[in-house]
Amino acid sequence: MIVSADESWYTDQDRRKKLSRHCPIAANDKCPRYYQSQYAAAIEGAHTIDLPIDVRTRIEEMWASSDAFASMEQSVGTWTKADGTLRGVAGFCPEVTARLFGLYCSDLRTYPDEEARRANHDILAAEGTPHDDLRWNWMVAEPRHYTECHEFSVHGATQLRESGKATKKRRALSPKLRFTVFARDGWRCVYCGNAAADSTLHVDHRIAVANGGTDALDNLATACEECNLGKGASDAGNT
Repeated sequence: MIVSADESWYTDQDRRKKLSRHCPIAANDKCPRYYQSQYAAAIEGAHTIDLPIDVRTRIEEMWASSDAFASMEQSVGTWTKADGTLRGVAGFCPEVTARLFGLYCSDLRTYPDEEARRANHDILAAEGTPHDDLRWNWMVAEPRHYTECHEFSVHGATQLRESGKATKKRRALSPKLRFTVFARDGWRCVYCGNAAADSTLHVDHRIAVANGGTDALDNLATACEECNLGKGASDAGNT
């Protein structure tokens, strides 16, 4: 069953994960996927990006040099009806999709015609699919919470760390370095195999900074929140 993905579902996810009500990096200058989603929707006339030209130019230049932005240009897209009405999105920031359709999904697409709708409804009926399943109204529906986005693991951890109380101040890893580590490790925790959909991902120092560990790439590893917090200031293999 595909869950509702509405406001109450999203709020419940926030509560269970003990995180903020909305994504802390849902802003044009903090997340490349958020900006790309906004931009793609604006091209289709679904909404406008209300930014001064100089600010927009600066943001576009910043994201143009981002590996994450370059890799998503082919994955973020839209579908429109013959009359130009937006009928679906792919690879979108779920918070942008919610503004457009009222559902927190990365991928969401209406049925192309009534024939396709009826054919899929027959399948859903034969399977005994509950009537609150999103597929009754949408051909494609992929609910997503912001913590399941790769960009949250790359950019969001810095935002959360800066908003919390740090016991020891040290220079944060750059988003580009974090992206490199996550991509190298296949976006999975190297200790238990959890993916971004299972837990918030962190970049862990194999040899802890407190023990002299550096930010060198071979000392960095992808770790889920549970493994990273459990490891603490211990070196990998010594927990």
